Amino acid sequence: MMIGSEQNGDTKDLPQWADCDFFCIHDYAGTGTSPCGWRGRLLDARNDESGTKLLCPRCGCATILRIPLDRADPSEAQNA
Repeated sequence: MMIGSEQNGDTKDLPQWADCDFFCIHDYAGTGTSPCGWRGRLLDARNDESGTKLLCPRCGCATILRIPLDRADPSEAQNA
């Protein structure tokens, strides 16, 4: 599934999904603008002024989600 910046071919500065801890869901609902599509590591994310929220380094919104650590093995998906 290609989303946001991947549809526009803007993934050259993004790490591979397997190397990421977080991804941004800003405007995935398609409310009129292009989805952010950022993905990366915790070290790339920023904190808001209060230090309570993680902000996306690309769009600046508090819309990043953690990618689960127990990811499915890609070889198992091919055998299903």
